[in-house]
Amino acid sequence: LDAMKAADVMMLVIPADGGLDQLGEHLVDAVCMQGVPAVVGVLTGAELLPQKLQSASRKEWANSLTTRFPEHSKFFSFDLDPKCEHLYRHLSCVTPKQLAWRHTRAYVLAHNYPLEPLDP
Repeated sequence: LDAMKAADVMMLVIPADGGLDQLGEHLVDAVCMQGVPAVVGVLTGAELLPQKLQSASRKEWANSLTTRFPEHSKFFSFDLDPKCEHLYRHLSCVTPKQLAWRHTRAYVLAHNYPLEPLDP
């Protein structure tokens, strides 16, 4: 959740065969309540489902994404765009909205920060 505070775009990669487990649902709901500028949903593994279930799975996850993140969300499926050309184009053009809390609070996300002792 702390990483999402500093992110401008969140990409949810959702497996088509099982979807999200209980923990995944809680994390997505927490991120939804926290607020995030732009959300991109990507469905993977839809090509492994039977033909009738592929379209239903895409519609279900697209509706779920727009219900949780109604303003700035876009949905893609790897079975329809295997080279991810539409996804790359969308990510290069996305302009994230500004979150109000970012103007009033400082935030830093560091993956690795070495501590150097001060010389007296």
